[in-house]
Amino acid sequence: MSTYTPSGSAWPYNPPISVTWTTSAWDITSMQLLTNMVIGGASLSGVVIKVAWKLTGVDTTSIPASALSGSFMGTTPFDPTTISLSAFTNYSDLTKDTVIGWVEDYVNNNYMYQSHIYEAIQDQIDLQMTSLSTVEYVFPWGSTGTHYSPPSGA
Repeated sequence: MSTYTPSGSAWPYNPPISVTWTTSAWDITSMQLLTNMVIGGASLSGVVIKVAWKLTGVDTTSIPASALSGSFMGTTPFDPTTISLSAFTNYSDLTKDTVIGWVEDYVNNNYMYQSHIYEAIQDQIDLQMTSLSTVEYVFPWGSTGTHYSPPSGA
């Protein structure tokens, strides 16, 4: 088992989170916008106030030739009153990486939330691991091997 060391402002005051997953992928599933908002006398449109997302963790090390995964879906709110006019990005100029960066910053700076997310993903992976069946068999040349079978539907 490896550990993930939180990188947000809450660290180093909180302990590392133990996980077995080695890769992760973020995806944005939807965004909620304000169509019109005035900041510092400027009228802005397309102000992102909420992002729905999915984080998937994949453990490629536990089982030969197989990967176990878990995912967590969340929603991150953004307070439009904290937007700096100089830091504002027009909706049409947003990239997926920019929005994922906002979500990662939010998650990484909220240790309890981050722990909850990572533990939920790890729990799904652990459940898949305990659902595997192991079969010992003999090769035609006489030595033995182990075959891991994922649960049906995996």
